[in-house]
Amino acid sequence: MFKKLLTLSLLISISTFAQVGIGTTTPNAKLEIKASNTTTPTNKDGILIPKINNFPTTNPTTLQDGMLVFITGAGTPTKGFYYWNNTTSSWIPVGGNSGVKKIDDLLDGKSDPNGSSVFLGSNAGLVDDGSDNRNVGIGYLALRINVTGNQNTAVGAYSLKNNRTGLLNTANGYFALSANNASYNTAIGAIALASNTTGSRNTAIGMTALGSNTTGSFNTAIGMQTLLKNTTGTHNTANGWASLFTNTTGSKNTATGANTLQINTTGSGNTANGYTALHANTLGIDNTATGMYALYSNTTGNNNTANGALALASNTTGIQNTATSRDALFKNISGNNNVANGYKSLYFNTIGNYNTGFGDYSLYINNVGNYNTSIGYYAGPASSTNLVNSTAIGSNTFSTASNQIRIGSNTITSIGGFTNWTNVSDKRFKKNIKENVKGLDFILRLKPVTYNLDIEKIEDYLKIPDSVRYGKKKELLKYRKIKLKEVQTGFIAQEVEQTAKDLGYDFSGVDKPKNEH
Repeated sequence: MFKKLLTLSLLISISTFAQVGIGTTTPNAKLEIKASNTTTPTNKDGILIPKINNFPTTNPTTLQDGMLVFITGAGTPTKGFYYWNNTTSSWIPVGGNSGVKKIDDLLDGKSDPNGSSVFLGSNAGLVDDGSDNRNVGIGYLALRINVTGNQNTAVGAYSLKNNRTGLLNTANGYFALSANNASYNTAIGAIALASNTTGSRNTAIGMTALGSNTTGSFNTAIGMQTLLKNTTGTHNTANGWASLFTNTTGSKNTATGANTLQINTTGSGNTANGYTALHANTLGIDNTATGMYALYSNTTGNNNTANGALALASNTTGIQNTATSRDALFKNISGNNNVANGYKSLYFNTIGNYNTGFGDYSLYINNVGNYNTSIGYYAGPASSTNLVNSTAIGSNTFSTASNQIRIGSNTITSIGGFTNWTNVSDKRFKKNIKENVKGLDFILRLKPVTYNLDIEKIEDYLKIPDSVRYGKKKELLKYRKIKLKEVQTGFIAQEVEQTAKDLGYDFSGVDKPKNEH
């Protein structure tokens, strides 16, 4: 008993401050445990914390707050050190004992001997040659087989996984540029440019942007699923969700806005700016659409220009049409070479060709008529008679037959200028000339009259809507009243025609009706 107490007194010294030393008689703290030899310690120079297989069935109390144990791993908890946190009533793993790897624990974190390249993640930069490549690879298999490619940045699992020699690429996202071995590409977003192999100078921002591209170059895709199916198409620009989504080999297309040129496959040289503009285009080339739904239904039509919401929205195969303003040439399907400038100009045209309308509602009701020209608000045919080569000039001016020109509406009080209207009368261009006109007899039988032109009756006859008759401005009503009161001098056309017939004279001065209008 004496021997044991003597030994203990040599190992432990107790001062007035209750300091305890193990292996030392001069402890420097409340408790100091000193190794047998700091230079050559034995395998027993350490502290054994209590070992347990499972946590106690009864939780410790606040008196044990901070108590440390070692879990052996033979039970349910993961092997490691744990301490009791009475505040949360739970055992907390110490350091990396939770089973989740921390950065310090990764064996795959490395850099080249020059310190210029950095790789972090399982097998990231696996076969890097260790030269001054200045690559950064973060994520599972990032830049896995890169050998000599330099100045690449890959962040995300599988990013730039197959790159060997490509340089100056940036991949940020799961599988971004995964198959790439080209240069100067930028992919930001999961699966962006994932299939790219040798295509270069592409930029893809958004999930699956340019996801199917293999060899296409100089493409820019911004937005989720933009240019998703492009494979070899080049010089395309897509900005907006699913724009140029189906494009495969089409080139030099520009799509700005969600769903623009969405179904285009091989069509090239198209420009779409606005929500779903040129949405259905597949093979059409060199079309320009600016405005929501502009050229929306176009499939194979070429060289069309639509500027305005819903302009040429129904066109499918029509070519070389120009529509400027909302709803211009709205219903055109296959009509060609039409020009519509103004709100709802040539609105109902479907297959008519070579028509020109300038002004809101100009040639509004033309459907299949060709070679017609209208200039002015609501100028055009009086009804959908599908005229050919008719011309109407002036606000609310209507043509009623083919090969007819009308200048001014029924409220016009004067048409003139500073010289006379002249007709071609050159003898060189006249044939079958005969002196068989009963001029004096014809003139003597004419009956000049005065009259007031019944504008309202004309408008009823032509079925002109009130909105067009009266317009929205007071000055139109003013001139209408003046026209109604104006006393005119002339002849009755039917009487002149009958007089000529009575004399056996085919008089060209009477413009006979061409139809019921």
